[in-house]
Amino acid sequence: MKNRFLILFGLAALIIFLLPINITAVETLIRYPEIGGEKIYWGMTLPQIIRYLYLFAMGICGAVALTAILLGAIKYISAAGNASKMSDAKDQIFSAILGVVILLSSYLILNTINPDLVTLKEPAEIGQVSGSGRCCYCIFEGWENEPVLDECFPSNNACSQNCWAACSYWEAINSKCMD
Repeated sequence: MKNRFLILFGLAALIIFLLPINITAVETLIRYPEIGGEKIYWGMTLPQIIRYLYLFAMGICGAVALTAILLGAIKYISAAGNASKMSDAKDQIFSAILGVVILLSSYLILNTINPDLVTLKEPAEIGQVSGSGRCCYCIFEGWENEPVLDECFPSNNACSQNCWAACSYWEAINSKCMD
């Protein structure tokens, strides 16, 4: 009987102490980390999401390359003079470094050929001339300092008439028209 009480008490205490950890995990899922100056927020455009995922993938590739280099170094040290193991370790280190060089040089080559190949733009922004019209920005709760571009209009009058209707559809707390 006493053992059952201790087991139930231990399980109850474990659940009570682990509950805040679960809540923290949910908060982590909602607030994504900032990577390279980019943050995930509600209402992002597709090019912004792709840029965030690209920066995230670059970070993962860097971590994998570093891990491969470290494992190759450990293999090299533990080879203890065995020539074939030392050669395999050197090949692993060389391959990891070569992978990073190819990954980074691909961006450099594309940027050299045509900078538009590495610049992501919204379809509306591609043909838009700067200074033509006004753009509607939606402001969301918790993100007041980071207004999100909704759409652009040919005139200030069209922007002011349609901006709040567009932003209220997305449940924004406010909207504003800006150049």
